[in-house]
Amino acid sequence: MLWRPYHEMNGDWFWWGKKPGENGYKKLYRMMFDRLVNFHGLNNLIWVYNCNEVKTNVDPYETYYPGDEYVDIVATDVYTEGFNDMNYEQIIELAKNKPIALGEVGTPPTPEIIQKQPRWTWFMNWGEPGGGPSGFQRFRSIYESDLAITYDKLPWVTIKNPKVHYPVFR
Repeated sequence: MLWRPYHEMNGDWFWWGKKPGENGYKKLYRMMFDRLVNFHGLNNLIWVYNCNEVKTNVDPYETYYPGDEYVDIVATDVYTEGFNDMNYEQIIELAKNKPIALGEVGTPPTPEIIQKQPRWTWFMNWGEPGGGPSGFQRFRSIYESDLAITYDKLPWVTIKNPKVHYPVFR
């Protein structure tokens, strides 16, 4: 299970956001990790450290990073900065060899973006795809791209549900 607790912590719109330092967000995240993993023995969680894209009044990704031993995937949410190279390079630097993902997007990446930024492993669209004919076409272009693998194309999937399609990038 992909588990992304306390997402967008580098902004100030949630109660857990903008709490820097060792006794701030990092401590909260580690406490949850300890409780779920060590106390409850949950071993089926894939821990996703999920920030908001860096921009004015949003802190850098590494400010709240709890440590490699607490994170499996590093993700960001993209709504206004348009998959810019600065955010992409910063998340790659923080993740090192860990997968990176788009935790939430307002508009999905295009095939051209995925070709230019090939380390993205998956995205989750927030809300309805599209936003009019041109938005729907953009959504459809990534799903139909050779760069994406949708759930129904995975080799181990035996149950076909035409309403369920989750893209993963090759």
